[in-house]
Amino acid sequence: MTIEKLSGGTNTTGSSSRAARSSLSIGSIRGDMLPVVESVLADEWTRELEIVHAFVMTIEPRTASAWMKKLASALPLSELDHLRRIKRDYGAPNDDAKGDSSRHAGTAQVLHVLVGRVSDHADEEGLRTRLTAVGLPFADLRVAPVPRHAPKTRAQLEHWRQLWPLDFHDTGECVCDGPVAFTDAQLLEIKAYMTLAIKQAKAAESSGM
Repeated sequence: MTIEKLSGGTNTTGSSSRAARSSLSIGSIRGDMLPVVESVLADEWTRELEIVHAFVMTIEPRTASAWMKKLASALPLSELDHLRRIKRDYGAPNDDAKGDSSRHAGTAQVLHVLVGRVSDHADEEGLRTRLTAVGLPFADLRVAPVPRHAPKTRAQLEHWRQLWPLDFHDTGECVCDGPVAFTDAQLLEIKAYMTLAIKQAKAAESSGM
């Protein structure tokens, strides 16, 4: 937590937990002597896209259901459970879809299935053995980059899902831009606590602590 002294220009800095959703920064004081409080977000709310490499295979759309069921038991995603198992691509024109008014009408659907992280599988032969053991074919295995982390904001979601489809649960917890909406009573309480904290910090410094 960063605390700007309410009078004067000296700053006192304390520690804060990275696990916290956000901390508070006392910025300036309005004319009515109420502090302006802004969010200081944990890294997970503001971080850029980070990737990890995963094994991916192309499958026939009609086999997707069987793949999903068997992979869920044989090769759970664990650390990548924020990723969807299937990525859909729409490629060349498909004459069978004529007359279909849907968004991707007239294009053939290609499905890519996420098998697992490269780092979780020592070699391709071992992965082949695990797939064939549950009755899944082993072909066209390749490595692809996928998002390492689950998105925390819609901005992250929109950016990262261009690489691979993601699951996203918008809890509405985060205030990512602008001042935090505290009432005047809450701001006065915050000011009182900050004033007390600064006073105690000065006393501790004077006593050599």
